[in-house]
Amino acid sequence: DKVLNILAEKTSCEASKVLARSITPERDLEKVRTLPSETSDAHMLIARFKAPFFSGLSDVNFAIKKATSGATLSTTELLRVAANLHVFNELEKFREQFASLKTALDSRFERVIPNKYLENKIKSCIVSEDEIVDEASSELAAIRRKIRRTSESIRAKLDKMLRSPNVQKFLQENIVTIKSERFVLPV
Repeated sequence: DKVLNILAEKTSCEASKVLARSITPERDLEKVRTLPSETSDAHMLIARFKAPFFSGLSDVNFAIKKATSGATLSTTELLRVAANLHVFNELEKFREQFASLKTALDSRFERVIPNKYLENKIKSCIVSEDEIVDEASSELAAIRRKIRRTSESIRAKLDKMLRSPNVQKFLQENIVTIKSERFVLPV
């Protein structure tokens, strides 16, 4: 248990910690023969090449299931997917350094499917969990343009009201302010 906890602390995401803590002695003779080779090859690769970083990994299984079923992912989920894709893309770069070498880890590397296009697309559309860029879609850009035009139109009408003598007598100040994302005339 103590060794598994030490191993778990070396992992980069919660799902990996759970897997590390649940390791049990292997009973499959074929795996018993191959796992030491994988460990040896991993050690050799890390010694010869700079070890890949796994920071940024998170469990995105639920997000993938949602997307597969046609549901919409939140910005947080999309950013986590992009972070995982970044790790996969970096892992692919790591693999390219020794592509000509045959290792016991080859089958594991072959299961990693990098997707730089999707990573870049997500990162170019989502600035943060709270902000999606206008160019994320043509519909979003059109909606935000319409909102800006409407806002400008309202502002122009309020400025016109400020100059009206009939309205000025009811105002404390001749200014338009914004309160709770609404235009306000101080009366």
